[in-house]
Amino acid sequence: MTQAMPLQPLDSASSSPGRHAIHISRCTAAISRFIDRLALPSQSNIDPTAVYALINMVQGRVLEYLAERICRGYDVYDKDAAEKISVQLSSIFSDEFFALFRLKIDRTPNLVLHIAQRIIAKECAVGETGCCNVVYVDRMYSAIFRKYFEYRHLGALLGIMAADARIQRTIVQTLASQKVRDETLREDIDLMLRNDSAGVVPGMMLSYLREGRIGALAQAMRSPEWQARVLEQGARLAHLRGE
Repeated sequence: MTQAMPLQPLDSASSSPGRHAIHISRCTAAISRFIDRLALPSQSNIDPTAVYALINMVQGRVLEYLAERICRGYDVYDKDAAEKISVQLSSIFSDEFFALFRLKIDRTPNLVLHIAQRIIAKECAVGETGCCNVVYVDRMYSAIFRKYFEYRHLGALLGIMAADARIQRTIVQTLASQKVRDETLREDIDLMLRNDSAGVVPGMMLSYLREGRIGALAQAMRSPEWQARVLEQGARLAHLRGE
C-alpha cells in the first residue's frame, strides 16, 4: 500500500537516493505548495495567471527530471551536478521545445493542473522503503513526454542532450571529484577542460572515469596520441560547424 510522502525536498546533505528510489525534488515540492495555495473547488477553472505560473513550474520540473536522468546514466547522484545540468538544459532548449506543450495548455488551461497533480501524486507515492520507485516515475515522465510534448523516444532525446559538451564537462568534473584521488591528476583534468575550446575532451575522458579506469586515463592524457586525437576531433567538429 502506498501513502502520501511529506513534501520534504532533497538537500545537499541528504544521502543519495540510489538506483531504485527517489526523493521529492524542490521543484515538485514548490508545485505542491502552489496548488495548495490555490485551493480550487472541484471542476473549477484555473486563473490565467496561475496557469502561466504552473506552466513555468512544470517546465522547470521537466528539465530537472531530464538532468536527473542524465546523471543517473553516468551513476552520478550529486544534487549540485543535477542542478547545474538543469540550468544548462534551460539554455540549450529554445521555446520550440515546449511549443506543443504550451499550445495544448492554451487550448485546455486546466490541463496543466492535471499534469502537475499527476507529477505530485506519482512522486509522493511511497511504500515501505519511504521513497518512490524510480521506475514508476520514469514511466510517468515517458508518458508525459509522449502525450503532452510529442516526444515519443525519450531515450534518443536523452542521448542527444548527454552528448552536449557543456553537460559532459559537468559530468566529467563531478566524476573526477568523486573518483580521482591524485590531486595532480585532478588539476590536469581541470586544466585540460578549461583549455578545451572545441568541446571534445569531456567525451574522451568519460568512459575512463565512468568505468573507474583512472590509471589508464592518466596514462592516456600524457601520451602524444591524446593530443593528436584532441586536435583531430576539434578540426572535425570545426569543419562540421562550417568554421
